[in-house]
Amino acid sequence: MCLLPDKSIFCYGNYPGEGTAFILYPNSTIKQLSDGNPSGGMGTVYHDGFIYLFGGWNAYGNPWNQATKYELSTDN
Repeated sequence: MCLLPDKSIFCYGNYPGEGTAFILYPNSTIKQLSDGNPSGGMGTVYHDGFIYLFGGWNAYGNPWNQATKYELSTDN
């Protein structure tokens, strides 16, 4: 599990380097940013105004090499 300094984003996974990224909004709602794959989808998170989800494993057990970029927002 990892937690960024501003405590707005956390991630977890079944294996090291895997997980799911969320934004914790002030009203306590949670927005899931990954594709919801149980085995993860998290490689690294950078907090520069954007979230980057790297790799993970798809339903066929194949690694994902692409990264997906998300912009942080206060919208629900």
